[in-house]
Amino acid sequence: MFEATHPPTPSSHTRQARRVGPARGRRGGVPLLVALLALVPAAGFADVQVAREIPYAKDAKVRQAVREKCEVGTRLALAIEASSPEVELVDRPSGRSRLDLEILRVHSPGGGVFSGPKWIEVKGKLRKGGRVVGDFVARRYSSGGPFGLFIGTCGILNRITKALGNDIGVYLESPSKGARIGDFRS
Repeated sequence: MFEATHPPTPSSHTRQARRVGPARGRRGGVPLLVALLALVPAAGFADVQVAREIPYAKDAKVRQAVREKCEVGTRLALAIEASSPEVELVDRPSGRSRLDLEILRVHSPGGGVFSGPKWIEVKGKLRKGGRVVGDFVARRYSSGGPFGLFIGTCGILNRITKALGNDIGVYLESPSKGARIGDFRS
């Protein structure tokens, strides 16, 4: 009634797997690889382009020593990139989606912590497909904190750029028109 079937011997099973396994893997793996690559965004194509060095506005109030030594525009761009995975730094933003920024003011009397608080004001416009979909004005200030005595004016401004970069990264998650961010919120 029932015939006894014997499982394949290990040697015949191994030979079969060797013949079929790699061929099946090659044919079945290619469509899977293509499908997976389609899900991964292309490297270098972030959602929002930002200038690698954020320019000062034409009428910006900034001491010459700060312009020459503190690298506020570069540090702010790096802080924005660090705070938002959507941002790509480029020499000239020209993509479909970009954040145009200008530094309006850097209040930084010389003398580090002894000359009082320092602040930076920035304005930005978020453009998508040529349309302005959001804009903001941002300001952050610092008096140097507990170790301000040891870091000087550029060090204090660097702390401010990090805070502003974080504020702008949060703004990019939910942009709006006429926003006031950073210390302007209060």
